[in-house]
Amino acid sequence: MKSTFYSFVCLLLFGSATLLGFWWKATQFVPRVASHLHNIIDNRFHPSFLRKYKNPCFDDVRSSDHGTTANETSTLLCFPYFVMPGFPKCGTTDLYTRLSKHPQIKWEHPKEPDLLHRHMYKYDNFGEAVHQYYVPLFRPSIHRLQENFDVDKDGTLIYTGIIGDASVDYAFNNSRWQDFPGNKGVKEPRLTHAHFMYSLYPKMKVIFMLREPVERLYSDYIFEARAIGYKRSPKNFHQSALKFIKDFNECLRLNTRRGCAYNRTFESYEIRLRAGMYHIFVNDWIQVFGKENVLVLMSETTKAANQRLNSIRQIVKFLEIEPFSLTEEKHLYDEKLVNVRLPEERSIGDMLSCTRELLQVFYAPFNIELTKMFPYIDYNSFY
Repeated sequence: MKSTFYSFVCLLLFGSATLLGFWWKATQFVPRVASHLHNIIDNRFHPSFLRKYKNPCFDDVRSSDHGTTANETSTLLCFPYFVMPGFPKCGTTDLYTRLSKHPQIKWEHPKEPDLLHRHMYKYDNFGEAVHQYYVPLFRPSIHRLQENFDVDKDGTLIYTGIIGDASVDYAFNNSRWQDFPGNKGVKEPRLTHAHFMYSLYPKMKVIFMLREPVERLYSDYIFEARAIGYKRSPKNFHQSALKFIKDFNECLRLNTRRGCAYNRTFESYEIRLRAGMYHIFVNDWIQVFGKENVLVLMSETTKAANQRLNSIRQIVKFLEIEPFSLTEEKHLYDEKLVNVRLPEERSIGDMLSCTRELLQVFYAPFNIELTKMFPYIDYNSFY
């Protein structure tokens, strides 16, 4: 079933032409001009991953003589073994910092490559973006993959280092989904960012970090203002919440919840309220990767001093890497939280109580659906 689905995904992404060499030379995929999307050509398909690496790695064999076999060189290239596609202001930076202390996790590259929602649109096609932008980012980490090794039952040497991508906007920030193949003329996406990552490595491990959605929203509102520059105040936040909820309810008159959650017009709003509709986006990734390859955690537990180590152990087990030593765990426990609110941002104060109540009511049905999927996550019980 999975292999059939994988073939279907690759057909959508890259077409059905010759399966020779590497897929990244596919042309005219996700171009700058959406009208070119019907020209999907695949004449280079997918690399063969090397068995001696736990991480999905492959040899890039290139010729320096314009297509001849003369002066052929081989360079190791890799895709991420795991991805953390969501969500912002849910403790992913803190978790990333702790995970990067694991001997097998090599994180010398940027925490958030932002390939899917930002950088791939700077190239003529997805394959070109992966080849010219995405894969080169991992080179500093790739150089360290051979630091850890093991021997399998056949006596084969296996390099056990892994790399990851913690671009936390991947799950919900999909404003150009209507430009993707198969999505034209539909009200909600058939093809999402999850399919893009699946096309790179079908066995990729997916880790979601969640946070009580009302608190996440206010924290995100304050953080985003640093870059965007809008005025931050509890009153302004309240007005932004009122506008979003009004427009979202208007959207629901003609669309499903999922359709409105992916509505690109909401990306321009001052608050990213739809990011807290967790069950919609998490479910889309589960439908692609399977529940066995998706781990969903609450930042409330990963940050809590009495639960932090258990969360780390859960992630390590999920990633199928060696446990931290007791000494390493003690260091992880003692480390302070990172990426917390700045002192000048604390002076803004908390959101208005009426805003909190408004948002709790709005998120309640989304939280119910999330609890149905993951009974251990019940954010409505926080209210």
